[in-house]
Amino acid sequence: MSENTIRLSAGYNNCWPSVISSSTFEVESEMINKAMIGEVHESIHEIAINQFKTYLNEVLDVPWSVYKSHKLTSWVNRYDNTEMEYHSHHGDHLSAIFYLVAKGGDIVFHDPRFFAARGYDKTFRPNFAPRVHTPKAGDLLVFPSFIYHTVRQSDQFRISVPVDLCLYMDD
Repeated sequence: MSENTIRLSAGYNNCWPSVISSSTFEVESEMINKAMIGEVHESIHEIAINQFKTYLNEVLDVPWSVYKSHKLTSWVNRYDNTEMEYHSHHGDHLSAIFYLVAKGGDIVFHDPRFFAARGYDKTFRPNFAPRVHTPKAGDLLVFPSFIYHTVRQSDQFRISVPVDLCLYMDD
């Protein structure tokens, strides 16, 4: 790259393709039991914080210590033959999805730059294609909250726990 090149990739707005971190965690029966009554097991928050710290450090090159405080928001999704519409978790910085029970129900991440592919020929179209992940129990995804995504319909019962992180520079 020449020294006269401007790269539009500051902060959280790296846009597309954005890094979607994929890892695994051990699903414990108590996590599922709590989720069945609509509660999030406290160990999920601990795992989420560690994964968010790693994402900030390794992907965004931002140390956790830069922030004075944070807020976690989490909930339980239980689906049976249901899909989830196009949405993002805007207003937060990072999001994670913990899959406690899953077979199918692909999550599809969409390019956040609306109509970015307009005018490009077929050879460039793969650069704008959605990213698809077929979840299984124990999968954990971390991604910038601005990324729009959908969940495809599946005839399999699944439980997921989304966790959103909002970071604050001030107390």
